[in-house]
Amino acid sequence: MVFSMAYDERISDLFNPLTVRSMTIRNRFAMAPMTRAASPDGIPGANVAHYYARRASGGVGLIITEGVRLPDPSAGFPDSIPTLAGEAALGGWRAVTNAVHARGAVIAAQLWHQGAERDERDGVVALSPSGVNGAGEPKGRALRTDELAGLAETYATSARNARAVGFDAVELHGAHGYLSTNSSGRERICVTIAMVAVWAIGLAFPPRSSRRCGPRSVRTIRSSSASHNGNKPTTPPRSSRTPLSYRSCWGR
Repeated sequence: MVFSMAYDERISDLFNPLTVRSMTIRNRFAMAPMTRAASPDGIPGANVAHYYARRASGGVGLIITEGVRLPDPSAGFPDSIPTLAGEAALGGWRAVTNAVHARGAVIAAQLWHQGAERDERDGVVALSPSGVNGAGEPKGRALRTDELAGLAETYATSARNARAVGFDAVELHGAHGYLSTNSSGRERICVTIAMVAVWAIGLAFPPRSSRRCGPRSVRTIRSSSASHNGNKPTTPPRSSRTPLSYRSCWGR
């Protein structure tokens, strides 16, 4: 039996383009993130560019990368998980985005902090809102209030660098008990990091979160005092208090 999806009106929209702010996707098919740990010292090499290029060649409209570690030791283990910090890593990601764009797809970087699920075998203590992992067991330590600004800034820095090397969007990883979904205080952290990322890169660049936080508001949060610096990769600047409000982690 031959089944033709192209003429089935119930799914025809899957093949139509979709525009989300500055990003146009050629169809509604997206490749979900899949952890690979194939970037020694956090640097994506030619094999990583080839991997994503092959997926784009297959016709997918949007690719969401594997988890990309934030530029903080607590963010993830092992170091073969790629990062978005340092010229070598940024150069590797430029090759990835160029390869994907050359094949007609768009690509989003999934920004990842493992929170209390981080493996501590390298001696780095796991940080999370509660100091408790997804199984309800004590793990690492809880974040202090005065650490929230610096943590949020690592998201902003990674988001700016993602835009600078050609990514079309960012996704803030919030699943499996990682940082923004870990027990107590999760909504405040999810909101804060999402808003700092949005403020750092501008609303034209469509950030995406893998969890909704709900319609609350944040009166003030700690965020970058530096203005957006074109498309130049940046390092975390000094922080200042900036009034912001939000409706959800999807930047709407």
